[in-house]
Amino acid sequence: MFSLMKLPYEFDDFAPTLSTTTLELHYTRHHQGYVRQLNDLVLRHQEYSGLSLEETAKKSYHQNHRTIFNNSAQIIAHDLYWKSLTPISERRLLKPGPLRDHLEQSFGTLESMMEQLISKGLTQFGSGWVWLVYNKYENILEIVATSNAHLPWIENHKKYPLLTIDVWEHAYYVDYYNQRKNYLENIVHYLNWNFAEDQYINA
Repeated sequence: MFSLMKLPYEFDDFAPTLSTTTLELHYTRHHQGYVRQLNDLVLRHQEYSGLSLEETAKKSYHQNHRTIFNNSAQIIAHDLYWKSLTPISERRLLKPGPLRDHLEQSFGTLESMMEQLISKGLTQFGSGWVWLVYNKYENILEIVATSNAHLPWIENHKKYPLLTIDVWEHAYYVDYYNQRKNYLENIVHYLNWNFAEDQYINA
C-alpha cells in the first residue's frame, strides 16, 4: 500500500506566500486523496500489486489505464513539489558548482531561468506542472510544462526532474484567486536548490 509522504516543514512555514490554509488543504485533501484513490484502485487491479509508485505509473501509462496513471503520477509530482520548496534560506541559494555552471550554460543566468520558469508556468493552459529537467540525451537543462498528471520522463527517460512547481489551481487559488502569475513570481523564491543539486548528481 502506498502512503502519504511526510512534509519536510510545517503548514505555516511559507506564509504569507502560501497560507496555512492552502498548504493544509493541498496536502491533506488533494495529495492524500490521490494516495487513497490509488490504494483503492490497486486493490481492484491486482496486476499492480507489489509495484513501486514509479513502476505503477509507467505500467498504467503504457497500458492506457488512465485512472491509475493519473493518481500515481499525481503522487509522484506532489512528492517532488514538496521537496522542491523550502522555507530555509540557506537551501534557497544556488551555490557555485556543477549545477550552477550547467544552468548558466543552458539559460545564461539564474535570473533568465527563473523568468522562463515563470513564463512557462503562466502559459501552461489549464491544469499542470512546470519543471526544470536535466535532458541527459542532449546534456542540457530545460524548462518544460506538462498538462494534468503527465510526467516529463514518462515517455523520455532522458529527462530527469530537478524541480517542479504545481500550477493546478488548487495550489494557489485560495491565496491568489486566478492570478497564477503572482503565485509563480512569489513561489520561485522558495525553490530548494539543495534538492535540485542532489537530483542533478543522481541523474
